[in-house]
Amino acid sequence: QGKRYRYYIAQHLTKGVGPGWRLPAGQVEAAVQTALRTMFAERGWMEVLGQGVDADALTQAFAASDELAKGVQAESMRTLLLDLDARITLTSNALRLEAQAAKLADTLGLACPDEDQRITTELPIDWVQRGVETKLVITANTAKASAAPDAALIKTIVRAQDWWQQLTSGKATSLNEVAQREQVSAPYVRRLLPLATLAPDIIEAILEGQQPIDLTAEKLSRVHLSTDWSHQRQLLGFKPA
Repeated sequence: QGKRYRYYIAQHLTKGVGPGWRLPAGQVEAAVQTALRTMFAERGWMEVLGQGVDADALTQAFAASDELAKGVQAESMRTLLLDLDARITLTSNALRLEAQAAKLADTLGLACPDEDQRITTELPIDWVQRGVETKLVITANTAKASAAPDAALIKTIVRAQDWWQQLTSGKATSLNEVAQREQVSAPYVRRLLPLATLAPDIIEAILEGQQPIDLTAEKLSRVHLSTDWSHQRQLLGFKPA
């Protein structure tokens, strides 16, 4: 229906041989973006490239590294990875980013003591079943940096609040009228309406992309939600306020 979905898959799957991974491209690329930021922000290159460097050169390298950490964007990431001759390895519990030391040194304005050496940044990850797909989750402290709001989840809450407002303001006098106007079924309107009473801190977390990893729009629309905010937090997997 006019949408394109990108995935990374194990090479042998292209030949239809055996089991293997098929991972949404956006999740993998967001994790790689976090790994790049971590490599520069935490200055993991120091142990290899910082030996015997004078203070002025090191200060300039720190500044360059910090700027690169801030400037890692999805649009420019491919170019940066190619410039660093980077290699990315994904295992069941980690994402490993390796950069060629000489090319990283050149990027930071430093000399490289060993042309063949590589500098590695590793992020612990986990795999969580989320509906019908498997989601990659960074389990290190950097996980928050890679969080992205779930547009479908946000849209579901917005619709519930809009429909509630229509009914309470008198703009609509029944569920059927709302359903007809929105071109959905009345049972669907009835199912979503309780979401208009979600606790403010739950809504804020969802807007920031900090909801539990298994909370999808489909799951949210089908839970039996009470108006008790503490019960909502417990039911949906949010921390107590």
